[in-house]
Amino acid sequence: MLLTATLQQVGYFRWPAVMTPDEVREVRLALAEVERRASFAGVDNKRDLDPGHVFYMTTEGRPTEVKQIQYVHLYHPFLAQVVNRIHRQMEEAMGTRYHVLNSQYFRKGPGAKATGPHQDEYYFRCRTPTHIPITCWVALDDVDETNACLHYAPGSHKAGLLEHDYYRGCSIRTRCGVTGNSAYVDDTTLEYEPQVLKAGDMIVHDSLTIHKSSANTQCQTRHALGIPLIPVDVWPPPSLTQ
Repeated sequence: MLLTATLQQVGYFRWPAVMTPDEVREVRLALAEVERRASFAGVDNKRDLDPGHVFYMTTEGRPTEVKQIQYVHLYHPFLAQVVNRIHRQMEEAMGTRYHVLNSQYFRKGPGAKATGPHQDEYYFRCRTPTHIPITCWVALDDVDETNACLHYAPGSHKAGLLEHDYYRGCSIRTRCGVTGNSAYVDDTTLEYEPQVLKAGDMIVHDSLTIHKSSANTQCQTRHALGIPLIPVDVWPPPSLTQ
């Protein structure tokens, strides 16, 4: 009940050590294997990965390295095991049955730009007052403000779904199972709390909570796993049926 109350009041909560150090290492190894299968040696060499599930950093219009892979639980049995465990843990903790919308591998390399403020519900479009989609974000490295940690605006979920704009030059990416231009909210009046996490820590947020990530100013890549969960009573979200 404490987690549910925190989510209702603040819009997010932290779950320390949802993965052990050994699990983090295994997840990183599994993701590295999937990443190798997605690496391009000509970009056409994606082997058994759906081309629509892989997104690249580009230089002068040419792909240089993987930045995001969707549905990673489909591509490695250990990743499927971990995603399923977190799914079940969240169902037990929240007293709600969920469907896994996606499992997203986020790879933010040195110099990667900040991700602008947004609400996941802008992409979900399936929330009701009693059925709240959530997103679980698991750090696979120690993260702070220098290497693209998440920043949350406490209580921002209480304002409802806000208008989002598409910024000039914004990226094409997949959020929460929906591919398209990234959309952002005007956050000039908001105050944020950076989420400094250890590898294996998880943070869970309400689909209406405004959040963003800082740039990666370190010389090492930051890795994370995102798992959006949709209550079964509002499944499927409209984006999957359009």
